[in-house]
Amino acid sequence: MKDRTNLKEFLLLVEAGELDRLAILEYVDQATGNYKMDRLKALLEEVHYYTLNRKDQVEASYSNRIFELEEQYVQQGKELPFKAIKFPNGSEEKVPDTDKLLDGAITWDLYPLYELQREIIAKIKEVAQYKVHQQQIITEQQHKIPATVTEFDFYYLLTDEGKKIYPIILELYTSVKRKKEYSIMLIVLNELGYLIDKHFTGQEELQRALKTTFKNVGTRQLLYKYISNYSESNASALERQEVVRHKQRLLDAIKKNSSKPICK
Repeated sequence: MKDRTNLKEFLLLVEAGELDRLAILEYVDQATGNYKMDRLKALLEEVHYYTLNRKDQVEASYSNRIFELEEQYVQQGKELPFKAIKFPNGSEEKVPDTDKLLDGAITWDLYPLYELQREIIAKIKEVAQYKVHQQQIITEQQHKIPATVTEFDFYYLLTDEGKKIYPIILELYTSVKRKKEYSIMLIVLNELGYLIDKHFTGQEELQRALKTTFKNVGTRQLLYKYISNYSESNASALERQEVVRHKQRLLDAIKKNSSKPICK
């Protein structure tokens, strides 16, 4: 169904039973732009009114049979089946239930269209539930962000695991003696998988984030000069030992923090 048929043709095919469920779902997907809520609701409304119109037409085709059955009910002294019709103003009116009179013949004739409506309603509920779930995740994430974090904070350059140890990173590196320690910190966080890879090479974004969080971190040129010097491929044995020491200090702090008893 790459060349999508128009809605009327589609509904005719559905009613005739020419399409299987996969083909129907494929059409709904395409027609609603991958299940956009507003388009799903619009499609449901179109199908609903089309089905109502077809119901009137199908009922008219049974008019002779309906008349015969009503005569039989009268002759046998039986009460005709009725159903209540509700109006937008809240009032109700009882009308003969022709479908029940025909033992569900009208519903059976239009069953594929009713099934289509159920499919669309189910998809609307699914999309609504997904949106609620996504909002819950966003809300939970927002609640986890420390109150001190600002828009361009270093926090946002960390992986999910890195965000969990953000307070420890602050504790260890907020006040450092030498500017090169920020470069070493970045190398350590990157090697441990706590820094998002793309941010490790994004000089301007990384520099701005470091300055936002740690303030006086030195120039961008100095920052990347030390990153180059202390990288695993360029570092001397002594420089590598310094990186290892920083890494172990961070891991020890994480271990110590995770083993703290919970205060009640």
